[in-house]
Amino acid sequence: MQVMNRSARWTARLLPSVGLCVLSAALLSVPAACGKSESHSKGGPAVNALAVEVQVLAPQPIENKMKTNKYFTEIVMIGNKRNFPAALIVPNFEQLEKWAREQGIAFADRKQLVAKPEVVSFYQTLVNDLSTDLAQFERMKKITLLPQEFTLEAGELTPTLKVKRRFVEQKYQALIDAMYEGAGG
Repeated sequence: MQVMNRSARWTARLLPSVGLCVLSAALLSVPAACGKSESHSKGGPAVNALAVEVQVLAPQPIENKMKTNKYFTEIVMIGNKRNFPAALIVPNFEQLEKWAREQGIAFADRKQLVAKPEVVSFYQTLVNDLSTDLAQFERMKKITLLPQEFTLEAGELTPTLKVKRRFVEQKYQALIDAMYEGAGG
């Protein structure tokens, strides 16, 4: 049995246009509702109920907070109709390459650099550190680093240099699916 009031159903329909909708659910065991109290439910049938919790988060404030760090150029939060937020990150390559050289990380090009486990771990730590004051459901659980910056020519940016979220999500759908693969998202 799904427990969701009319207001929650209405909110769930509106959420995709408002921001990211992160769904979480818990299976609850509830005593049978046959007029018996909990103490009298021994031997009686138990009812399983699915409690659905829908949290709405606006990605732009979180993305803007992340971009205050010198290692980020762009970030696109993903998570609509998924179990947790994730992100596609365009690193500030000037800063990242400088950091990688200081750490002794060898790389031939940007694609090779963003694939290095040390670099991914570094960025996940940055995201975690910048997320300490966010609610648990707002924190990005997984990230993917992109090897090139978004450009107007590639269609990823508007003429005013804002990220075209839907286009980016479609273009990088395989990478997004890989983040959620095996995570129940």
